[in-house]
Amino acid sequence: MRKTVRGCAFGCWVVLAGALPTSTRAQNVPAVPDFPKTVIIKIAPADRIINLPVISLNRKKSPVFLSLHSIESTTAPSSDGKLLPSGWHFLENPSPLLKKDDSVAQLVKPDTALSIGKMSKTLQAYRDDLSENTTGLWLPLGEMTPIAAFRSGGQIIIVADGRHPLDTTTLPANGPLNVTAVRVMETTTVVTLHVAGGTDPAILPAGAGWSISLAPSPPPTSNIHVTQSKGALYFSLPPQDVSPRAVTFTDPSSGRKLLLGLVRGGGIASSLAQVGPGFALRPSIVGVVVASDSDNVELRKSGDQFVLDAAGVDISPLLSSRTGDISPANETGVSFASAPLSALMENYRQAWTSAAFSSPAKRFDARLRAAKAAAALGDRAGLDGALTAALRDQPEGAARLDVKRLQQVSALLEHYFVDGSPPEISANAPEDQFWRGEMELLQASLSNDVSLNKNEREKVASLLASGLSAVEHYPASLRKQILPAAAEFVSRYGSFAALGALIRCANIPEENLACAISASRRNDVTASAQLLKLEDDPDSHVWSGAREERVLSEQKAGKIASDKAAEMLDNLIPAARLSDREKEVRLEELDAVLTAGNLQKAQSLIDEWGQIYPKCDADILPRKLVLATLLGKNSTGGDLGARIGFLKNTLEHVSSQPERNELLKSLAAQYEALGLAGQAVDVFRSLLPQLPKSEQADTRIKMASLELSTGGTDQVHQDLAPLLSSSAAAGSALPGGTPSVQIEAAILDAKASLYGHDLDRAVHTLDGLSDVRAQMLLAQIAETRQAWPEAVSILQRVLDQQIPTDKPVISLTNEQQQLVIHLAEDISHAGNRQAGDGLRARFGKSMSQGAMGSMFNLLTGADTKTAKQGAGG
Repeated sequence: MRKTVRGCAFGCWVVLAGALPTSTRAQNVPAVPDFPKTVIIKIAPADRIINLPVISLNRKKSPVFLSLHSIESTTAPSSDGKLLPSGWHFLENPSPLLKKDDSVAQLVKPDTALSIGKMSKTLQAYRDDLSENTTGLWLPLGEMTPIAAFRSGGQIIIVADGRHPLDTTTLPANGPLNVTAVRVMETTTVVTLHVAGGTDPAILPAGAGWSISLAPSPPPTSNIHVTQSKGALYFSLPPQDVSPRAVTFTDPSSGRKLLLGLVRGGGIASSLAQVGPGFALRPSIVGVVVASDSDNVELRKSGDQFVLDAAGVDISPLLSSRTGDISPANETGVSFASAPLSALMENYRQAWTSAAFSSPAKRFDARLRAAKAAAALGDRAGLDGALTAALRDQPEGAARLDVKRLQQVSALLEHYFVDGSPPEISANAPEDQFWRGEMELLQASLSNDVSLNKNEREKVASLLASGLSAVEHYPASLRKQILPAAAEFVSRYGSFAALGALIRCANIPEENLACAISASRRNDVTASAQLLKLEDDPDSHVWSGAREERVLSEQKAGKIASDKAAEMLDNLIPAARLSDREKEVRLEELDAVLTAGNLQKAQSLIDEWGQIYPKCDADILPRKLVLATLLGKNSTGGDLGARIGFLKNTLEHVSSQPERNELLKSLAAQYEALGLAGQAVDVFRSLLPQLPKSEQADTRIKMASLELSTGGTDQVHQDLAPLLSSSAAAGSALPGGTPSVQIEAAILDAKASLYGHDLDRAVHTLDGLSDVRAQMLLAQIAETRQAWPEAVSILQRVLDQQIPTDKPVISLTNEQQQLVIHLAEDISHAGNRQAGDGLRARFGKSMSQGAMGSMFNLLTGADTKTAKQGAGG
């Protein structure tokens, strides 16, 4: 086991644990997040950079310092025998890392920058000193990890590609540069920084991570070059940037959708910021940041650059007023024209013959002509063979647009990507949009870990619909293999504009499944008959797709119940698996089960989804939130332990604070239903700071009620203090009215005082309240003090409020009978015979008709026999 001292240019180095080869340079060693001991070392001045040697350690129960090795280091221990080079000192006590023999102990001399005695100061004091002098941080985000960094709401947001758990517990809590939050998302890591002042820090790649520096003169950051062409913006990246990626992110301060281009260096200068229809290009420290208000605006990676443009049906190009029109033609040089099959086959034969006898200099182009002829015929094997042979002899030809288009056609026909990723073409003509949509759809269908969400499906459908007019003129042999699936996808997920483009496509027969689904979505009266007819088709893809659409449309129209629809969709899963629609049908079944309110079945389906698609959370997460909300409203029945586990698991994948609040409320409700009041209070307490003020009062009332059940009277007083005021009596509820928050708080606080035997505080809290519950508590306090006349007076007032004295008493409810018995008991304790006679005269007849008549007669001294005769007569 070895230890590495890792550092950066701004004066703070940290010793981390990790198994390292002896020849590794200190600054290039990946960080290991799990380490048992940290020793912070500080250098002065702060702008000095050195390579601190690797410290070799042997760890058993705790690290033990063995020796100091110089590994490709320009700095060695000083000649006077100190442990650290000149100008360095320990910020923490290094004694646990030192040998116990004299040879090493002598190296720690009293004249070291900090003596051993001073080293025993508390860690908090060192951290305070570090907070005041910290001018930078180093984030272990891995080698070659692209990021985007920008200002948002007065903070610096860093979005890094991949999941990188970061331990921030040892970082300073205040100072000019602080990490305020780290959130690991599904495919990205978000780090939020607070930076004092208005100056942006320098954020640069450093070894296996990124450095953030507030140094007065940071190295200049190269800017990303932005150009505008054909209504689109092009972002040229530095040549060394080999791993850019485009992602979508929600701005935590405004909630606006951000399109981020993650890079390894360079940002957008303030002078390049601009606003267009539906988007705003923002300045950034690192990467590309575009705020988008339109689902048609997209940022995508194309080769070594990012492209920002608009895509879809009837969509105008970005910044069209400043540029020329986008060419409506396909820009790849590959076009497919409809022709008779005999002509296509003859063209194919001639192209292959020409490729076989062409000279080496012309062979590549000849093979591409053969590949195009094979593609026109829909010949997958011929297309793949010609392309493979051409690129084997001339690999650099893969950069050509015509080659990329043929690779796209081959991938779609073969349902397979040769190199694992789709060929990228930056052209934006309608036909190019169609093929881009096909590649995105194919990539999603080939992955069990990636699934298109609702917005992504609508975008892909818009891309496909934009090129239908071009594809319908393809040769029939190729069109029949491409158009039906594309048309079906548009019919299921396209907008009304996309459906309009589908209707205008002449080469889709009316009896096609896509037309029937489109008619159903447009509420066409003929849709049901078309779907029923297609359900008799022998093709499993056709009949299962038609039945799926019919079930969904009838459920939406209320013709069949949601639970019945769920059952029918469950029966379609085997056929849907053959049609590559199993994910979609499972989600539709889950939606139907949630609509039916079958929470236990919904949880079972979600668990089953997690087992089948463990990494595909994008589609299931919204359903989890719906289920969590329903569980919060219905916390009885079912396996409460399993529900709690489900809610905790869902919390780990949710970043939106309002959604987390709803999940925490549901979790607290499950704990309460399970009888775990303490755990429920803990959840409410963690939730309280995140709630709006309008909800905090009710949450405090809930917490106090639960704490009373566990005997936590002191905590009840603390939680209710913000709600108690002298005006509580003014809001006292009238009979039948709704008690105010102050009254609820006063009653709970009085109960806590009563349980804690602080009767004076309880009386003071309830003073002036006419609420029935407050009066009953005052009667209970009087009974505790054995002040029976006072208790009788209070109960008499409560009884008169519920049963007016000017109205005859005919019958009593169970609650009223219990109150009469309660009053009779206190009258008996007080020995007030006159009050007992009056109570018997008023309620004797009505009480004798109930189950408590005998008890009432006993307490009021009435003759039992006479009471029985009166009841019988």
